[in-house]
Amino acid sequence: MIKKWLTSIILVFLATVLVACGGGDADQSEPAPSGEDQLQMPEPELDDVPDLVAEVNNEGITKADFELTYISQFEQLAMQAQMTGQQLDQDQLKAELVESMINQELLRQEADRRGFEVTEDDVNTLIEEIVELNGLESREELFAVFEEQGTSEQEILNQIELQLKLDQLIDDEVGDFEPTQDELERLYDELVTQYEELEIDEEIPTFEEVQSDLEQELHYQVESETIMTLVEALRADAEIKNHMG
Repeated sequence: MIKKWLTSIILVFLATVLVACGGGDADQSEPAPSGEDQLQMPEPELDDVPDLVAEVNNEGITKADFELTYISQFEQLAMQAQMTGQQLDQDQLKAELVESMINQELLRQEADRRGFEVTEDDVNTLIEEIVELNGLESREELFAVFEEQGTSEQEILNQIELQLKLDQLIDDEVGDFEPTQDELERLYDELVTQYEELEIDEEIPTFEEVQSDLEQELHYQVESETIMTLVEALRADAEIKNHMG
């Protein structure tokens, strides 16, 4: 089961591209945009992106790496902006993305420093889960979808290997964590309050029915807080040059 928050990043990235390509189990009930709406869809603005986006402890983040991630996020956010009638701020998006990629590079370097490794079986297991989650027939179909979008099989394998390595780093930082009964009950009370405030027209689930979900949510919270603390510490000691700033 895929449960680590960093691994979920690659799943979201894959799902975004697959939906854009017509793959997966996307909801087909929504009407397709009209010709006029399609013409209004903005294009990614990447002419001002330098060949070397940033340097982290003398390791470079290239324009090619940046564009791969930017385009996938841009397509999703552009569609959201179009539906809400809001303007997509590409300068802000690029600024936030480069900082996120710097953080990821810092984590990658720390994972390498601690000697974490990923086996071929680890990669294949995650690929099988991605294929199943997106309703595809095989890994070959998955890679074919990305090839159509200009992303090679090796690039996807590299991303998957990176995310799995970062999962090991998170496990090492978090250690053995077991939520207490008080923490679970407090989170359940928050859930009940949300049901009441939002006037959700559904029966509130019992504690026992959602206990597993509550445990996963608390794990997510602890992992997120832990990795944010680690990133702050790594940034304090790192040599970072942001060429987009």
